Amino acid sequence: MKVTSDFFTVPCGVVGAIAVIIGGVTYTSGLVGMGTIYLGRIFDHQRPTLQKMMVYGSASAGAGLFATGLAMGVARSAAQRSAREQIFTDDEIAFLKTIKPCSGCKYFHGVNYNGVDLICSLHPHGVDTNTCPDWER
Repeated sequence: MKVTSDFFTVPCGVVGAIAVIIGGVTYTSGLVGMGTIYLGRIFDHQRPTLQKMMVYGSASAGAGLFATGLAMGVARSAAQRSAREQIFTDDEIAFLKTIKPCSGCKYFHGVNYNGVDLICSLHPHGVDTNTCPDWER
């Protein structure tokens, strides 16, 4: 589930941020251009182009903000969902705690046979301490 949400969230957030930047720059350029027209009538022949820049810039910034918000919502939902999910069952957690001192030992087996864990040939059910007296590399 995490891979799927990251696959959607990260690109959506990046595209949203880029769209906000492009939209902001485009809108600001159009606004400056319109201000120039009203102040000096220098670029009066460019008025339609500058008005389109403002419209497209506003639409791009709005779409970018929407995409960024959507990505944040998906990321929050995925994080809440994964926080509720238990990665290991209680039996698996107990098994991992049992085999920790056995890591790297030449006697380690660690296979489950019909619901019975066979940790090693010397200590079939594992050891109760953090170290094993028979541990060998």
